[in-house]
Amino acid sequence: MAIDAAFDKTEGTDIDTVLLLDDDQIFEPKCVLDLVEHSRQTGECCSGVTVTAEGKLCARPIKPLVVIPNAPVRWLTGLGCLAVPRVRLVRLRKKLPETAGITHWCRSGPHPDYPGEWFPNDFWFCNHFGGVLLIPIAFGHLKWVPIWPDSRMVRECCAYKPE
Repeated sequence: MAIDAAFDKTEGTDIDTVLLLDDDQIFEPKCVLDLVEHSRQTGECCSGVTVTAEGKLCARPIKPLVVIPNAPVRWLTGLGCLAVPRVRLVRLRKKLPETAGITHWCRSGPHPDYPGEWFPNDFWFCNHFGGVLLIPIAFGHLKWVPIWPDSRMVRECCAYKPE
């Protein structure tokens, strides 16, 4: 419903990027501006780097069917800090079913592209775009204590190359 609302509110405006930002994210304002700007420049869905309370990356790389040299790695990420070009939402919305005026942007459960796996709703959403770009910008989660990815994790995951 939130994505539908953002989609509808931006209809007919000059807004070209929809920012999905969880209410428990902590960040410097420049981080959001840089994330949105990267999305605008590339025309891609772009995510910042976040971690769980256990320090695990809130993302996983998509294993490409064919490795293309120098192609950016695509990721399934959380939706905590994701910039999405509005034009990508327009194209996607035309393909998705609706129920009672609510678009099925994502869901949780078994995914047809990943047999035997249970997919969380945020990975499902990112998979619509063939994955997203993971940008080396750290976003924190404010739980009982602030949770940030360390600089090594930000650097290593953004330098990841598929085997």
